[in-house]
Amino acid sequence: MLRKELSDLVKAYEDLAQQKKKTEKDLNYLKEDNKNLVKALDDKKGELKSKQELVSEVNTALDKYKHTFESDIFLSQLYHELNEKTQGSLRGIFKDTSTQGLVACGIQEKNISNLWDYIKNEVVNGDNADIDRVIKMFDALFERFILAYPMFAFQEVTKGIEFDTQQHIKHNTSKNTSGPIQHVLLRGYVNTNTNKVIKPSVVVI
Repeated sequence: MLRKELSDLVKAYEDLAQQKKKTEKDLNYLKEDNKNLVKALDDKKGELKSKQELVSEVNTALDKYKHTFESDIFLSQLYHELNEKTQGSLRGIFKDTSTQGLVACGIQEKNISNLWDYIKNEVVNGDNADIDRVIKMFDALFERFILAYPMFAFQEVTKGIEFDTQQHIKHNTSKNTSGPIQHVLLRGYVNTNTNKVIKPSVVVI
């Protein structure tokens, strides 16, 4: 009986030794896997950092692009929001309706003048739902126009100043024939070299 117990103990010991050996082998495998995972994680961290730097560079370039072309993009958006009738009325001014074409056509002196005349007529008639957008287009184009022709500038006209027939056009909704300006419907522009009013502002008094 003692021999059998001893034999069982020896076998149990051998089994434990074998299990220990296998466990140590598995542990070595796990350590190696962990080492590889740590290396892979470090690689991914480096890759992530590189991607973040690339995204930052792209965002900086986009911000620069947006700042440079923001007014052009805004102008294009305004134009393509106009109804077909208004766009049709402006075809004589904007022969090319791409973003670059709108700017190229719009900043020509003759076209600036024609666009202002069109807006003035629409403001006087008062029945164009697109007029606010067209005025914003004119303002954006005129800002570009004066970069090439710095002798021109928007007319300085604000609420409260006295109406002047030489400087302003009275809108038909005005309640008075003279007096202080109550509202500016359309800004005109002047030649600063000669102080000549090229287009008088349309106002309500």
